[in-house]
Amino acid sequence: MGKREYKIYMVGPSFKTRGGISSVLYIYHSNYRKYFNLGFISSYSGDLRIKDFVYFLLAVVRVLLLCIAVRYACFHIHMSTGGSYLRKSIIARICIMFGKKVVFHLHSGDFDIFIEEAGPAKRKRIIKMLNRAEKIVVLSDSWYKYFSRYVSKEKLCVINNPSPMCDNEYRKKTNIRVSLLFMGRMSQMKGTYDLLDALKCLKTRNYILKLYGDGDTDKVRRIVELDYMKEYVHINSWVPYPEAVKIYDCTDVFILPSYMEGLPMTVLEAMGRGIPVLATNVGGIPEIIIDGENGFIVNPGDKRALVEKLEALISDTGLRERMGRKGLEMAKENFSVEIIGKRLEILYKEMAVI
Repeated sequence: MGKREYKIYMVGPSFKTRGGISSVLYIYHSNYRKYFNLGFISSYSGDLRIKDFVYFLLAVVRVLLLCIAVRYACFHIHMSTGGSYLRKSIIARICIMFGKKVVFHLHSGDFDIFIEEAGPAKRKRIIKMLNRAEKIVVLSDSWYKYFSRYVSKEKLCVINNPSPMCDNEYRKKTNIRVSLLFMGRMSQMKGTYDLLDALKCLKTRNYILKLYGDGDTDKVRRIVELDYMKEYVHINSWVPYPEAVKIYDCTDVFILPSYMEGLPMTVLEAMGRGIPVLATNVGGIPEIIIDGENGFIVNPGDKRALVEKLEALISDTGLRERMGRKGLEMAKENFSVEIIGKRLEILYKEMAVI
């Protein structure tokens, strides 16, 4: 790729933070650092508030010093909504003040709500800040369409999250009971309670649901105990990205009945391990899960449809295998680390930083 004059600094949460952005940054660090002249700046710890403040303060100081010391610097800023937006907008202002190139990489599944529900003055400030970036990366075509209302299309580009776990070939599952998996924050927004309600309506008990994550774990555990579901619903703590491969490889069906998403890493990871996905038609999910081909799509909150699709997937081994094979094929063709790396390269070439 030739000699590069620019140093590209990725700004975002610590790799140890739980969530999709940290997973993406970990993959970028592991796979792209040798191709692009990348540095990484952690602006958030995901731990105690005082630790978060220290991380942010150190990030601001480091960015300020780099803006002064490094003549050719580009800052690729990964942001969500709320506090993430506030922290990153402060960092972005420093970079822009020094005339540095800035990329915003927008991850949150509720950016539309964040903008639309802001007051007129705040909305104007958000849109103005977005327009000050040289480029804005969004995760799917649907988000491209949304942000094109506020930002010129020349600034926007779609770079999907990578599927880092793509297997070379499909692996048949040998579970005696069908293994269902939910991975992420246990909450109403992620559809955890809809999933538990759907399980109560299933005619079969030939399954085990494993939930991995954080959030409302105590509340979910109480529901499972009160409804006598402990035999077939197992609650586990959050698992870091590298260790998740073993969990996926023991899974028959992945489930994510969310009410909002960007482009969830867990869905891409499941596809990359040849697992059919049952998810909702929110965010970029309908662009990667083709209903009836590599999984099923239902409306958020539609518990009846959840029950119907779960019954079909649990009862039909052939259906699971066909969908799993198709998902793996799609992940390798469209979302592999190599494919996403090429899209990053196009972005950086357009910005003349490589």
